[in-house]
Amino acid sequence: MRDEFKDILDDAVFSLYQKIRYPVFPLDPVSIIFHIQNCGYISYDRLAAVSKTSYQEVVKACNSYDGCTQYDIRKDRYLIAINNSASYGASKQRIRWTSAHELGHVFGGHFTELAHLGKPGTPSDYRDMEEEADYFAASLLAPLPAIKLLRAKRPADIRDWFGLSQTAAEYRWRDYQTMQIDERLADRFHIFRPFSTVKNMQRNSTRKIDITVDAGFIG
Repeated sequence: MRDEFKDILDDAVFSLYQKIRYPVFPLDPVSIIFHIQNCGYISYDRLAAVSKTSYQEVVKACNSYDGCTQYDIRKDRYLIAINNSASYGASKQRIRWTSAHELGHVFGGHFTELAHLGKPGTPSDYRDMEEEADYFAASLLAPLPAIKLLRAKRPADIRDWFGLSQTAAEYRWRDYQTMQIDERLADRFHIFRPFSTVKNMQRNSTRKIDITVDAGFIG
């Protein structure tokens, strides 16, 4: 991941959490997509229906079974397509991660970056962009300040509280174990302290939490 993008992505995640009135974990990234002015959302099944093509043709066009994002440079508009088809059988955790990952490409400015290049990126460019999108997804779905506030004791806590897969939770646990609380991050802890859901989760850490989110945004 390119060093200069870490602050950009951290700022984007912080800005989103400032706008969400009452975040509830596990967070639903699709609710965020609906509130981005120049970004739309569509499922693979719906995309196949409106384009009068097959589900497999959509998968082929997106070059992914999970999801993809299309960018219209003329209108400066994004369309995030996610495969939540029952026939695909992806878990809720995987669908949530894919949605957040695609948002990472949007907030990371990857599409505008490639558009301004005027040519396809190099393999190294795409590798960096994928890492940055994953970094954004992890930061959005399982913010380190919230993990610290909840006093997570093991990867399973992160998995259950934030709705990640076991593998993603283990990676996030590693990030949590090695994180350095710099002044900028410490100043941002306050946005997680009022979360009634965080307190409720801490009291009921063994209870499975339904996927619900208040999608209300300020402004």
